[in-house]
Amino acid sequence: MKLSSDQDRPGLPSRIGNYRIEECLGAGGMGAVYLAFDEALQRPLAIKRLLPDFIDPIQTLRFA
Repeated sequence: MKLSSDQDRPGLPSRIGNYRIEECLGAGGMGAVYLAFDEALQRPLAIKRLLPDFIDPIQTLRFA
């Protein structure tokens, strides 16, 4: 799978922490789910990420 540059994917980060982002699987009112690849363990995984408006203790508990 070819990983595009951030310029080809506006708003989609190329990395989150130690994970390489492949694509956005979906997004909703509170966040987005990304297909990522863990290069250390050599396996795909999904990452949920809150939108900036929801990063506070109360909203974070609802998201978990």
